[in-house]
Amino acid sequence: MDLKQLLNETLPKDISFSEREQQLVRERVRKKKTPATLKFLPLAALLFIGVIGYALFTSFTESTASPFTSHEEVIVPDTYQSALHWSVYVPETHELIFAKEDGAYSYSIDEKFTEKIANFASLGQFNFVANDKWFVWGDFDNEDYTLNILNRNNRELTVIPSINPIELTLEGNSLFYSNFYTNDHHYYVMDLKSQKSENILLHTSQEFDSMRGHAQDGKAAIMEVFEGIAIVSIYDTLTGKLIQQQSNLPYTSLYNMYVVEDRVYFDFATEEGRLELGYMDIQTGAFQMIETPEYSYSAIHGNYLALSVVDRWGEDTDDVELFTIENNKAVPFSDFPKVKGRLVTPQFAPDGTLQMVEENYFDGGPTIHLIKP
Repeated sequence: MDLKQLLNETLPKDISFSEREQQLVRERVRKKKTPATLKFLPLAALLFIGVIGYALFTSFTESTASPFTSHEEVIVPDTYQSALHWSVYVPETHELIFAKEDGAYSYSIDEKFTEKIANFASLGQFNFVANDKWFVWGDFDNEDYTLNILNRNNRELTVIPSINPIELTLEGNSLFYSNFYTNDHHYYVMDLKSQKSENILLHTSQEFDSMRGHAQDGKAAIMEVFEGIAIVSIYDTLTGKLIQQQSNLPYTSLYNMYVVEDRVYFDFATEEGRLELGYMDIQTGAFQMIETPEYSYSAIHGNYLALSVVDRWGEDTDDVELFTIENNKAVPFSDFPKVKGRLVTPQFAPDGTLQMVEENYFDGGPTIHLIKP
């Protein structure tokens, strides 16, 4: 192949050269005795090739970029999977708080160090909440139920007797809980800085078949069912004021409930054994159902929805998938990075980090995945 033919086949067809330019290229190449002809192309040709290369690189980068801001895999040493299912990720300190039978532990992800932060009076206490300021749990000691409040900054422990706390929710310095100590079912909000002196009694009921509560974003939702009628009451957790109450729920059997911004989400249990996801607008009281695949557990943060999706093999092979809620429909967001085991027990941290447990029995034990959409 002669030099002219090589140039004709190598350069783009829409670039033309004068006879003088072509002759100049031939002479320089002969002097160098090398086929590196692109070194002597005119500026227009170099610019053209650069633009094409940049476009191809940009297209490849955009097509392969991860839709997630961050993804961490954490293996907590010497810890069973059962202890990690309801562990709490604390983004401010980048740690995991989890409970074993003898007490509560903190695992520093950065330092890879485990520290015991609290002792339990009775074995197997997994009813706890935690953040960077507080660790709170229910216990049973000396034949009495207790509410235990640990200040994580100064390690001061306060034990309040005759409180059997359930449905604990912790937000900043505010603790929401129900006291199941007596026949009455009371819901309270406690300012942990002042503790018992400023409890706010939100709700009480003496006649009910079932009752659930949850608090977040300065609002608490309490659903009670009595003789086939379900009533949802929404309170302002700062003032204790009732701000909404509705009874037109599509179902009365409830599996789970979350307050997220201006909505209350419900995992309703149907008579067919399925879960159906719906929500109530706190301002208007209107209900809407959300179209989802069949699932066994849900977690919600903002517009993101994590579901343990049931596949054709049954509930024991559920796997977590991430969606966004658009027009009252769960729209797939993105596949997670490939993992060896299935992902279970999704939950969102206050900063929006999605926490899941991977059932990994081969690489050092079960793995916590922390993913930020």
